[in-house]
Amino acid sequence: MAPYHPLSSDDEVTSFLPKSRDEFSHRPNLKSCRELRGARSWIIGVSSCLNFILVVALVVSTRPLELPQYSSSVLYSPAQDAISYSLTLFSHSDATIDSTFRGAGPDVDKAWQELYGFGPSILTEDEAKKLLNSTDPILVADQETHSVVLAVFHDLHCLNLARMSLYPDHYNSPALKAILTPHHLGHCIEMLRQSIQCISDISPLPARTGHYTNGLLYNYKANIPHMCRDFGKVKEWASARTGTDEFEKAYLTRHIWGSPPSQ
Repeated sequence: MAPYHPLSSDDEVTSFLPKSRDEFSHRPNLKSCRELRGARSWIIGVSSCLNFILVVALVVSTRPLELPQYSSSVLYSPAQDAISYSLTLFSHSDATIDSTFRGAGPDVDKAWQELYGFGPSILTEDEAKKLLNSTDPILVADQETHSVVLAVFHDLHCLNLARMSLYPDHYNSPALKAILTPHHLGHCIEMLRQSIQCISDISPLPARTGHYTNGLLYNYKANIPHMCRDFGKVKEWASARTGTDEFEKAYLTRHIWGSPPSQ
């Protein structure tokens, strides 16, 4: 065996250096390295974007339920500040169940009058200017007065007329006969149809099986909670804007906005 000879310091250095130009051919290409780094950066960027989108989607899907809010940017209403929401349990629709608003007579007429019988609501000049559809002023005591009727009260007026039309023997005064006509009632039914479709209540009515008077074995329960605009607050806003006696004399038609004329 050959005797051991320790390497000198020069030998240690030179032994790890390439001895020819060919040995450099195994080193990585600098251009390929740059391209690889660029591709890696692109992949990291795309991955970061996808992760961000995923996080946003998870946050949105787990947000607590928010009640719908009135958007003044869609269609201005002077009553928009009166809008709030409440959970309301609908009463049973069975015809055998008594209701203050069913039938004919003074008590029923009074109940309906209290819903909408206070007439139009007075606006300020600034409120009138914001309306999408301008409202014609009424001259009261030599002063122009702007007024509107909120659609909900017109709908109630139409529904009340439809109720009255079911009892022609009771509501038979000349004034009522003049408005309880097929033409006017047809207008009312069409307005109510559009209003119902506009609101599009999506409260789910649960199915119920049983023996019903109409012969059905399968029906849907109507007396369930609904998320509703607070009608009491809308009515409070409108009734607080009622015009003066002079305005009432100039504008109101009592057989429409108040109680029916005496028989």
